[in-house]
Amino acid sequence: MKIKKIILFFFVFLIFSIVAIVFANDSGLSNRRILTEKRSIEAYENIIHSFAVSEQGIQYHEHFAGAYLNQHGTLVVLVSALDPHEFQAAILDFERLSGVENPNHILFREALYSFAYLSGLMEQLNDAFFGDFSDPDSIWYEVTGFSLRENQNMIAVEILNLDDSKIERFRNEASDSGAIVLENSRRSNTAESLHPGMMANTGSIGFRARMGDVYGFVTAGHNASTGRQVIRRHRIGTCVISITDSRLDGAFVRTDTGVGEISNKTHTGREISGINKNPIHGATVFQEGRSTGLTVGNILSTNATHHYTINNGQLTITRSNLVIADYISAMNDSGGIVYDIKGRVLGIHIAGPAHGGAGERIVEKATTIQNVLNVSVY
Repeated sequence: MKIKKIILFFFVFLIFSIVAIVFANDSGLSNRRILTEKRSIEAYENIIHSFAVSEQGIQYHEHFAGAYLNQHGTLVVLVSALDPHEFQAAILDFERLSGVENPNHILFREALYSFAYLSGLMEQLNDAFFGDFSDPDSIWYEVTGFSLRENQNMIAVEILNLDDSKIERFRNEASDSGAIVLENSRRSNTAESLHPGMMANTGSIGFRARMGDVYGFVTAGHNASTGRQVIRRHRIGTCVISITDSRLDGAFVRTDTGVGEISNKTHTGREISGINKNPIHGATVFQEGRSTGLTVGNILSTNATHHYTINNGQLTITRSNLVIADYISAMNDSGGIVYDIKGRVLGIHIAGPAHGGAGERIVEKATTIQNVLNVSVY
């Protein structure tokens, strides 16, 4: 029995020792990685801070093509130069500007495009995108995003269902720069059936609507910003217009091509058709949102004026011609659809007690949303 205890003790001690060694080695590797990254960041910031700054922004070194940290945390500086002599001279400049005692800790790689060129190209793309992303006839309507990838010295533009015709259109209509690489959008194969009441950004999908020939959905104005993408588990569209003031708390989101039309069946399966233009006190209403799902209440007022706060109390909105009801809601239900017992859209949920308890809920009327945003429920 005593021998068994000794063997067991020895076995436990051996396992503990092995684990301790493993953790010690991992800790050592982690510490080396941290020290390397700290040194690299210091060198990078010294280089960046050495560049002149004007009203136009940072004036990058003519041979600076970008920088990044590799998998070991080591700083890699990209250098654009026409010949080996320029390349070596630029390396000496960057080693001096880095201010580190041992510049051998910095890696230098040749690159084709200067960072000044890539940054300017990003500005051009941004101007074009925000000007035309809501135009169905523009190639920008098909673009779901673009990013400057410093480690690859290029700009990647993602286009929905990319094919030869869209490549040609982008090169003709947007830019034929060799620094731009066109990629199939990561949104291409992620289409899903979207319904009123589902999650969108930090709020909820309201009801489907169209703005002329542009199709999408309505949500709360404080749930989406003009020109910004709208996310579910991935991007589902772009906000064309958002208003959050005394006129309205509403926004219209154009859904991406890969998403298609929003269903007129709610998240819980209720068919929606038409608008309730004449709400009546005491009528039953239903609310569907990402936090509480389906809840039921009654209309308490068809014409109310209220103060309410958004953005964690940082902004106070004063709105009139609101509907007040007593259904249950909670934080992140904002923008969710509110409809009547006949399945007609009353509006969208705007505000209520954040804790989800009893109290008055504020509804932005569908009729107001249509008039102010110039959209149509269909």
